[in-house]
Amino acid sequence: MLPGRLFRLAKSIPAPVNRRFSTAVAQRLEKPPLRGQHRYILQNVLLLAFAVSFASGYALNTFFWIPRKERMNKFFDTYDDEKRTEELLAGGILDLAIDDVD
Repeated sequence: MLPGRLFRLAKSIPAPVNRRFSTAVAQRLEKPPLRGQHRYILQNVLLLAFAVSFASGYALNTFFWIPRKERMNKFFDTYDDEKRTEELLAGGILDLAIDDVD
């Protein structure tokens, strides 16, 4: 009688379930991407690289090259070479063999 009671008692106690590998938990988990990871990462990196290069090129053009071009055009529109030559001669920076500049 004792072994029967022990058997029933042991049968009534639920067996420990490893929750880590249970099918209920595994069904809820999303499968990891096992294929094409390098392509997905490369696609995102290339998109980011194109975006950064476009933005830096636009910023460089807007804030450096266009203002530089405008300053150069303004400088050459108002530049008087005869006046500048006289300033250099008067300051002693420019020494010409011929002092008479026409």
